[in-house]
Amino acid sequence: MTQAPPEILKRVLYVLHHGLTELRNRALQGDAQAADLADALEILPGMLLDWNDERCEMARWVLNDYQSKYPGLAFDYFKYLTEYPVPDRF
Repeated sequence: MTQAPPEILKRVLYVLHHGLTELRNRALQGDAQAADLADALEILPGMLLDWNDERCEMARWVLNDYQSKYPGLAFDYFKYLTEYPVPDRF
């Protein structure tokens, strides 16, 4: 097994941090979108311990698929996984 590189770890952890915050807020509002967000995020932690190109593509696909279902989201999960800079503290 190959652990994800530090930059990927930081990106995935940030995506999870933001996603869990959004998930909590949606759940408190009874928003059904919360289940789709949970589905998109649940696979990410396990992938970090056995990271490869195939898993990277799967993570990208899952996040992009979630965003395709809900266009106009305030937070771009896919872009934070792939290109946007991640804050040092979150």
